[in-house]
Amino acid sequence: MKPSYLSRGFELRVAVVAASLLMPAFVGRAQSADSTNPGDVVQMSRFDVKDSTDSSYGVTTATSGLKSRQALLDISTPVQVMPRALIDDLGFVWLTQDYARFVASGLNSYGSNNQFYLRGQRVTPMFKNGIQYYSSVDDALTVETVEVVKGINSSLFGSLPAVSGMVMESTKIPLAQSRNTVALLGSSNGTFRTELDFTGPLEAKLFGARVSYRLLAALQDGDLKQISHDDRTIVSPSIQFDWKTTTLRFRYEYSNISDFGLYTNSFLNENNQVSTIGGRDQTYKAPWSRTHLKKNEIETNLITRYTSDFEGRLQIAFYQELRSDHDNRAFLVATPGGTGLAANAIIPVTPQSTLASTVLDLAQTQNTFVINDDYVGNFDLGSSPQQLNFGFNLDYLYNSQGLVQPYLGSMSVINPVYSADPGPQSISGAATTITETKVGSLYLQDQAKFFTDRLILTLGGNWGFNQVVSHKPVATATYLESKGSDLTYKMAAVYKVTSQVSLYTSRATAFVPQGPGIVGQNGQPLPSITSTAEEFGVKTDGLFDGKLSGSIGAFTSATLNQPIGINPGTANFYSINGGRTDTRGLELNQAAARRD
Repeated sequence: MKPSYLSRGFELRVAVVAASLLMPAFVGRAQSADSTNPGDVVQMSRFDVKDSTDSSYGVTTATSGLKSRQALLDISTPVQVMPRALIDDLGFVWLTQDYARFVASGLNSYGSNNQFYLRGQRVTPMFKNGIQYYSSVDDALTVETVEVVKGINSSLFGSLPAVSGMVMESTKIPLAQSRNTVALLGSSNGTFRTELDFTGPLEAKLFGARVSYRLLAALQDGDLKQISHDDRTIVSPSIQFDWKTTTLRFRYEYSNISDFGLYTNSFLNENNQVSTIGGRDQTYKAPWSRTHLKKNEIETNLITRYTSDFEGRLQIAFYQELRSDHDNRAFLVATPGGTGLAANAIIPVTPQSTLASTVLDLAQTQNTFVINDDYVGNFDLGSSPQQLNFGFNLDYLYNSQGLVQPYLGSMSVINPVYSADPGPQSISGAATTITETKVGSLYLQDQAKFFTDRLILTLGGNWGFNQVVSHKPVATATYLESKGSDLTYKMAAVYKVTSQVSLYTSRATAFVPQGPGIVGQNGQPLPSITSTAEEFGVKTDGLFDGKLSGSIGAFTSATLNQPIGINPGTANFYSINGGRTDTRGLELNQAAARRD
């Protein structure tokens, strides 16, 4: 556990709800809901998260992981939702994953970044507004909800999500009512933060459209005693144009984050316990360690309600992250005799035990370009209500990375003393690797309701392709490529026993092409990884006077073609097909909360 959570110090939080006159240059005179022309009322899209103005933790719907807003009891997948009210009450922590840990069982982070273990899998992808992104460090300022969606979701997202599931964020959108908030936060560990959240309508119309805005900003000074620093600047303006049947929304987010480094070092004392010498623990880092990240996100959503039962969303986005690490690393506990730490071994730690000390310098650029075109429609087929989801997505990821990690020397495990900052290390062009990933899919999913909505059957399919190309920008570079395509499906059933209890079961498949460096002994890429998962369970919503909600479920998955790396003692590394891997588990996700 990180040492400087607010629970180990104190938190000061002051929220000021200001009148619209705080921003006269932007908002003019606020329009009240009572004066709105009934003909101008716009129905909220099925693609958007409902904004909550109360302090309740009780959430009954999920949106981002399902391509449309649906009741939790109707979904054949365990979904845990963390609303903004809970995020605000927790105060501030470093990463989105720190919030997500409070929502879902079985979700654990590795490293100090937005990466997770879930259902026995290490790769649990992050999405923002339905777009997969690869942020190393994120900030929760712009987040409205965090959803943890369990299990295979290939029928809607193609090869993007892993077998285990997804962690989904939905961002705040402009509101038609004025709400201006200033929050001041501080902790005894030395962090101080100011947040602004201004939203509301503009008085003037543009091309006949009603216009609303949202401005989010945060400034954080984090001279943390345990972990050096965590300084942040975030600015995110958005503007929305509403016609009667059309919504056009633009969102921009800029963040500049400098923190203590993404990975932590664990030091042991002579009793094989984590050392807290000098007031530090697992996050003991050299004072000069740092990770610097700059992010730019540009996102456009065009939502059209063709009829009251049919609408579409065209989403175009560009996400960029520029990252540089100058980070101290320590590894390999060594005994006095020089014997390394063997796999799964526990060796005694003595005053003579040492750690190898290195410095990692990394420069990385990630550019993500996404086009999503999604449609959702409701209709009746005989006496059976149907919801049809269909659409396509195209994703392109460019990743350029160079790193160097020289050895600095050894230091004692007990009360280690770091070397002085060696200064930036050079990253030659030949060390840079460029990877380009192209992903696309077409999907169709139908949900049919029977017996007055008590039985819900779902059948979905997705045809997707994935191509990954990796090379170095030098004349002698090795060009590596992996690609694959497949048809995946999902079959599921939900039966509502009562208005507060439902039973669910599902079977789904997934495929993920191997990475470009995963080749067999003949130099050819291995077959794509494929998975089949089944699960069943029970969901509750608002039992005991609205206080208990969640799910209990059992799952099993079979994954084929997992690669096993082989090191023949030469530069010709290769992999062999690992055959089949089985994962089984039992999950209990229950939340007790008052629902206002």
